[in-house]
Amino acid sequence: MKGFGWVLGVVYLAVVSAWADVDKEPLRKWLKAQQGYKSVHAEFVQTRKLPTLSKPLINKGEMWAKRPGMFLWKMGDPPVVTVLRKNDTYLYLDAEKREAVQMGAESKYAKQFELLTGDMGKDLAEFEKNFRIKETNVHKGVYHVTFTPVNRRFRKRVPWLILSIALETNRTAGFELHLEDQSVISTRFTRYRYNVPIPESRFQADTTGYKVKKR
Repeated sequence: MKGFGWVLGVVYLAVVSAWADVDKEPLRKWLKAQQGYKSVHAEFVQTRKLPTLSKPLINKGEMWAKRPGMFLWKMGDPPVVTVLRKNDTYLYLDAEKREAVQMGAESKYAKQFELLTGDMGKDLAEFEKNFRIKETNVHKGVYHVTFTPVNRRFRKRVPWLILSIALETNRTAGFELHLEDQSVISTRFTRYRYNVPIPESRFQADTTGYKVKKR
């Protein structure tokens, strides 16, 4: 048994070393920069890959964010998916199912939208309270950090996430969600504008004709 315990100790040290060998500095700079933005308007292309489909689903969309606590995400033209956040409440609209889901900010279903809003902590210490970093790499000037949620319920729904940051501009290049159903949602930002005027009237969603439920 002593020999077996020694082997386990070696394996544990190897795992800890592998997880510790990451470059967190670009992530730290990005998190700090997020605190200086009052508003964001961006355009994106989203690709969703599912094991059951031979070809991925591709949609264009727009997002608007305004501090404190205002966020709107529309995907498709006309929108097939809308995500609205107003303070501590999320609203998810599925146009095909004609379904609207209301969620509190602490709902396990709402957690997956934190990456959309960029609300992942005011600094690296706070980020690492919620996420465990697995690895980082740089490819063609873009820094990629792979991490997993600390919260077990959140991790069950979204086992892995990848955030991409353009090193030259310190702006969000995109992100990737790996979901429990083995689907992968990749979002690539094509345009980003910071501190632009956005009226509060922008942050509205019409649920007329939708079946509304809470989670």
